[in-house]
Amino acid sequence: MHPIGDRIRSVSVTLGNARAPDQATRTFMVPRKIVSGTGSLGLLGTEAASLGTRALLVTGRNALRRAGALQQAVGFLRTAGVDVVQHSGVTPDPGVEQADEARDLARARNCDLVVGLGGGSALDVAKAAAGMMHHDASVGVVQRGEEQGRPGVPFIAVPTTAGTGSEMTRNAVLTDAEKQIKASARSDHWIAAVAIVDPALLVTLTPSLTASSGMDAFTHATESLLSSGATPVTEALALRSAQLLAAALPVAYRNGKDRDARSDCAIGSLTAALAFANSGLGAVHGFVHPIGALHHVSHGVACSILLPHVLRFNADAVKDKLDQLGAALGITARPAGDQVAARVRRMAREVGLPQRLRDVGITEESLERIADGTVGSSSLKYNPRKASRDDLLAILREAF
Repeated sequence: MHPIGDRIRSVSVTLGNARAPDQATRTFMVPRKIVSGTGSLGLLGTEAASLGTRALLVTGRNALRRAGALQQAVGFLRTAGVDVVQHSGVTPDPGVEQADEARDLARARNCDLVVGLGGGSALDVAKAAAGMMHHDASVGVVQRGEEQGRPGVPFIAVPTTAGTGSEMTRNAVLTDAEKQIKASARSDHWIAAVAIVDPALLVTLTPSLTASSGMDAFTHATESLLSSGATPVTEALALRSAQLLAAALPVAYRNGKDRDARSDCAIGSLTAALAFANSGLGAVHGFVHPIGALHHVSHGVACSILLPHVLRFNADAVKDKLDQLGAALGITARPAGDQVAARVRRMAREVGLPQRLRDVGITEESLERIADGTVGSSSLKYNPRKASRDDLLAILREAF
């Protein structure tokens, strides 16, 4: 186990960074409190009672109920004197309307707190609902870039996968089905008041979900490390995260009950999220949002397929960082870029993930639309090498 401590106060630290694309300084933001370690779910009631008296509990459909985690969470909340209003049924790739629906229910039932329990979809819906509690407008206005200045109600994040990092970030990824876009809505007010990261919640994850979420986290770590918005703080977090995940993910995939591997995956995901939330990402995440919106491919699977190809594209611009990453992964060759890309592909094969875009139902005809959807991505501006539309299309064709 690698607990990072039971408390991190709200932090906003300005870090000098001449490499950032739009500014000379960066701001480092984290949840007010992070509780980690096996059994930490048991502190949910205490933490919630310090923030409110009635919680909207946002979850997915059935998996948590089958695993018993939902009943545990409700029990901890009620024992601490917190009333619970349950909102289940969040689907993968949730739409803006799901966040609006959750917000409206919380307002109608006079909730003063929102708890998200589940994967990234449930956490994103919960986060947006909490953040928009005191606003009548749709969450879609924030997705379009309009800041809602008044804070909402406190949000507690309890992830049940080790991948999305939504418990650490200020953004919620939501789909606009009508426009066929998947994009982040973000606000500084949306960072969790408390994040509870309990590796015991990962034990019942299926191998396939373990693999896809783990490769999502590994991509977060890698893209954060290489980001043009990186700082010494985010680089240190990202490098350690990549090292933890590369070692632990194949073990957790083969044996989901290995508590040490599950713990390392949980902390690896957490530290990767702390890094990318403050550094930005890169071209891989620029690609995967239009892929998700157009083809409904799992986020982590799409990341896994595209990461080796983007690494090769970026290699000349980040040789030193790829050498550092290679050293962390046990690669001795210099320059390490090609071997790091090969290691990523090998890790994806070890955890049973597809290797090509064609393997997940993407057609050659759709590559142009994916490239068009990537050009304006907020993630793309932090890619360490500038990428034109032609560059993006070439990467997609290589990955096809």
